[in-house]
Amino acid sequence: MGKITRTTKIAAILKDHPKAAQCLAEKYHFYCFYCFAASLETLEQGLASHGMSKKEIDQLIDKLNQLNRQNTGPQKKLGKKHY
Repeated sequence: MGKITRTTKIAAILKDHPKAAQCLAEKYHFYCFYCFAASLETLEQGLASHGMSKKEIDQLIDKLNQLNRQNTGPQKKLGKKHY
């Protein structure tokens, strides 16, 4: 499990970074994990399509990587939702 970057595929975040995926879904309402393009699009592409600036994307990626470094216990499994 490596660091999340702008070029990390959305599907890889769901698979390899469950804390980050949970944060994106619950705090940022980013439900792209269940989109057919999740295995093709990068995090940057997905966030930009939702109106985030490059600066906001960089700040969010920093937060997600900080979250991944924390050991806060068991993860809540994301249910499959279609938005």
